Amino acid sequence: YTLSLHDALPISGRYPWMVSLQSDGGFHSCGGALITPTHVLTAAHCVTEGQRYVAHVSRHDINVPPADDATAPAAEAIQQVGDAVVHPSYNPSTIGYDFAVITLERAAVAPLASLDLTPGFGEGTAATPHPS
Repeated sequence: YTLSLHDALPISGRYPWMVSLQSDGGFHSCGGALITPTHVLTAAHCVTEGQRYVAHVSRHDINVPPADDATAPAAEAIQQVGDAVVHPSYNPSTIGYDFAVITLERAAVAPLASLDLTPGFGEGTAATPHPS
C-alpha cells in the first residue's frame, strides 16, 4: 500500500509542510514536502520536462480560490528558481529512485517535514488515512 498526498484528509494546519506544485496559471501538477526552508522534495517524474512551479506551501484546499480558502492566511506561494535536482539513479522506465528537489526563490516560514528513521519504526504497520 502506497500512501499519497491524495489519501490524506486536508484538515487546516495539520500538515503545514505539504506543498502543492502549481503552474503559473494555478493548475496543481504534483505534491511535495518542505524539507528545508528553501527546498521541496517531490517526485522526479514531475520535473523531467523542465517544468517550473509555484510552490503553494501550507495551502490545504486547492479546489477553491485562495481568497475563499480558509487555510490561505497561513499559506505561501513561492516561485521555483533554477532546475530541479533529480536523483542520479532515477529510472523513468521503472520509476525507481523517483525523487527530486526543487529550490524556492525565498525561504518559507512553515514548519519542515520530518521523518522518524528509527530502525524498525512502522514495520508491519499499514499506512491509512487519518480519520477526520
